[in-house]
This record gives sequence, C-alpha cells and structure tokens, in this order.
Amino acid sequence: GHLKDTSASAARSAGSPIPVRLGKVEQGAIEEVIGLEGILKESRELPVQSETSGQIQTLNVRLGDRVRQGTVIATLDGSVAESNLANARNKLANAQEQLRITKKKYERIAPLLSEGLITTDELEKATAEVVKAEDSLSEMRAKLNQAVKELEITRLIAPASGIVTTLDQVAGVVTKPFSTLFTLSVIDPVHFEVGLNQEKLRSVRVGQTVEVTFTSFPG
Repeated sequence: GHLKDTSASAARSAGSPIPVRLGKVEQGAIEEVIGLEGILKESRELPVQSETSGQIQTLNVRLGDRVRQGTVIATLDGSVAESNLANARNKLANAQEQLRITKKKYERIAPLLSEGLITTDELEKATAEVVKAEDSLSEMRAKLNQAVKELEITRLIAPASGIVTTLDQVAGVVTKPFSTLFTLSVIDPVHFEVGLNQEKLRSVRVGQTVEVTFTSFPG
C-alpha cells in the first residue's frame, strides 16, 4: 500500500524494502547551528566616587535610573571650597597689584643708575623685588587653580551614559574621599557571554553573526 512505499517503519513491518528518496547532488554551503545559553552583561561597571570628603547635599539619581554622560548626579557641601576660592581670588588680585607696583618702581629708578643718582645695589634690590613679586603671582595663580578644582569636585559628574545599578549613599551623609556613591553600568554596547567547549571552537570565528533570543522577551 501507500504507507509501505513511503514510510520506513511501515515497510519494515511489512517485510518490504525500505523506500529510498533520490536527489541530485549539488555543491553548496552546509550551515551548522550551535545552540548555547549565556548571560547578557553590561560592557563595564563604573564606580562613581567622591574625590573629597563632605556632606552629600543632593543626590539626583535613584536605583535603576538612566543617566547621560556629563550630567550632575550629586553635589557635596561646597561652602568651604567656595570660601577658599574667594580667598584665592583676593590673594591673586593683591599679588597682581604688588607686581604692578614693583615694576613701576624699577622702571622709575633704572634710568637713574647711569646718572649716578642710585647705586648698583639699589637697582639690584629693585630687580629682586620684581622677581619676588612675579614668583608670588605664579604661586597665587597655582593656588587659584587648586581652589577651582576643589570646588569642581564637589559636583559629581556622570563619567559615561548608563544605568544606576547600586546606590551606596543617601543625601545628608558625610562621605569620605574616594568612597563609592553608586555604580553606573554602561550598556552601550552590551556583551553576551557564553561558554563554548573546545570541540566547537573550530566552528566559530571573529566577525560571525550571532542571533540572540531572550526568555524574557520571546521572539
């Protein structure tokens, strides 16, 4: 009957020859599918830390929030840093004025040496005062730059775009230098990690396309 001619099991039961289907041999690529289970992971985790101590005034993120690179995500009490910055600016202004005065004095008395109205020692003293004022000005500029940096680090900036995956501090807490406030998981791009046994290593190569499906998001 028909089953005997088309079904191997039926032909075997009937004691008939097992039917064989013939086809034309053609050259082509053989596709091998390797099924594996893996874990989807962020490309990297960034602990966001404070560089200085201070009370956390604002914490602008919550667990699970997406943040963009460059966003201010927390601020520490900057009152001391602001006071130091104002003081550094005043000292810089004083140093600039002192340099102006010493230069003016030097320019006034320098021509007098050739007229014999001042001694060489007096001119050297005026020169030394200018050099000292210039050194003081350089020092005050360095201190101003340091004061600016100390104020800047009271504002914590997101180093990259990502998702807040841990939250270790709350507003009002006094944080210590280099303590972690929260962790930012960078998900652009994401990585898919799988375990591949040695037998399958020869079947894969860099640059191959991988199809990934998720049980949470079928299809």
